[in-house]
Amino acid sequence: LVASKKWKLVRRYLNPAGNQLFDLENDPEEIHNLYYVERTLWRAAVEQGRSVEHPHLEIIAGLQEQMTAWQEFTKDPALKLERVLNEAKVETKRRWQ
Repeated sequence: LVASKKWKLVRRYLNPAGNQLFDLENDPEEIHNLYYVERTLWRAAVEQGRSVEHPHLEIIAGLQEQMTAWQEFTKDPALKLERVLNEAKVETKRRWQ
C-alpha cells in the first residue's frame, strides 16, 4: 500500500487482478477502483483493433515506483515474490507464442 493526499495504490502479489487505485479526493470511501481500464471501453477498443491508453497510467507508475523503493529500502520479501511472478508471466507468454 502506498498513498498520497490524492491517491492510494494497493498492490496484491498473489492476486494481481486485485490491485487497486483510488482517487481519495473524489472517492474518499474507496468505492471505485481505477486501477483497470473500464471493461466496456476496453472491449470496444479491442473490437475496433485499437489499444486503450490507461487514463491513470502515469499515476500508477509513480506510485509503483514509490512502493518498490520503499520495499527495497526495507528489504521486503514480497519484492522477491513479485520478481518470481513476473518471470513466470514472461516464461508462460514465451511458451504460448
